[in-house]
Amino acid sequence: MIRSLLARVVILAALSIYCLAGTSYVIVNNNPFGPNSVSAYKLDTANGSLSFYGKVATTGQGTGGSVVAVAQAITSDARCLFAIDSRSNDIAAFASPSYKLVGKFSNSALNFSNYAGGTIALSPNGRFLYGGYTGSLNIGAWRVNPNCSLTFIAAYVASIGADAYYGLGVSPNGSTLVVSAPDFQAAESFKIGSTGSLTDLGFVSFANVTSCIEAGCFPAAIDFTKDSKVVIFGNPSSQPSVMTASLGTSGTLTNPQEWDLPNSSGVAFSNAVFLSAQAYAGNGFLYVGMASGVVTAAFTENPLSITTVNSTAITLFAGGGLASTGNTLVLTEAGPPQDLATFRINSDGSLTPLSTVTDKGGDPIWPTIYPNTR
Repeated sequence: MIRSLLARVVILAALSIYCLAGTSYVIVNNNPFGPNSVSAYKLDTANGSLSFYGKVATTGQGTGGSVVAVAQAITSDARCLFAIDSRSNDIAAFASPSYKLVGKFSNSALNFSNYAGGTIALSPNGRFLYGGYTGSLNIGAWRVNPNCSLTFIAAYVASIGADAYYGLGVSPNGSTLVVSAPDFQAAESFKIGSTGSLTDLGFVSFANVTSCIEAGCFPAAIDFTKDSKVVIFGNPSSQPSVMTASLGTSGTLTNPQEWDLPNSSGVAFSNAVFLSAQAYAGNGFLYVGMASGVVTAAFTENPLSITTVNSTAITLFAGGGLASTGNTLVLTEAGPPQDLATFRINSDGSLTPLSTVTDKGGDPIWPTIYPNTR
């Protein structure tokens, strides 16, 4: 009886910042076709095992699969947790320590596509939340209130044109929002104001980059270097590659480049990118989630260089999301069944399978590791 009560009231209480020291958790938006929920798995970084910890219902509706994008977010202090309900067209918000549902937030100017889903990203200070809305083809800006509820700020369309904006991220210094515009082979940046409002700073185009002309460069997932000077984009193209752009102090994007990632596994379509802690700081491994595999690349920020060092074919991996902490990589695998898998990252960049669990809650598309160790 006591255990049942705790499960209902504090099912994710261990995500409180006071309880997480020395412990890692993997958080996923379950995204089933039907009633949606968010699950947390305890990650043992010593052996890579994942154990189910708890689940909270959003009371909204998922899509049961969508374009790969980050569909959940948690503040750095674990105070607030957010998840997209694509089919019911809202963002569910939860507040610690019990992670009780605060509410579901939507606006008539914004909607997620029932098929393509959407993406969200938090500012590092946890004050603002931004969404890429694949139905209304625009960007939504929200203010995060002290109780974790959301207040709508405004909707924006990038100057290059309306797009699904599948990739969306806030620079580590919190000053710039960068969004992918794959239909235009471009990316756009916005200056984030003190109230969370956005000022469009223009776009950078990859369409005329020589190496992009034949196979195309379609910016997808986004990651940044720690100093907020380089942005890395996935490229869901038949040519295995990633793209980069320089992010100036004013927030403008310049110097578009494409980096080929030939690999012995023959994998392509890079839907996901994630810098290791070392690469985030300037020199280390970049992990690229391709269709049916992962490419590990050597990343150097100055002078900028990205080259393949290893690749791993993964049968059930269909370009899902990935993230790493220390020498452990976590990724989502397509199904059914829908799995979360962990791998040991070896010194040569190769990956050794460690553990696999089936997410019984639905169809997760991207993992978030808490706490962020970068």
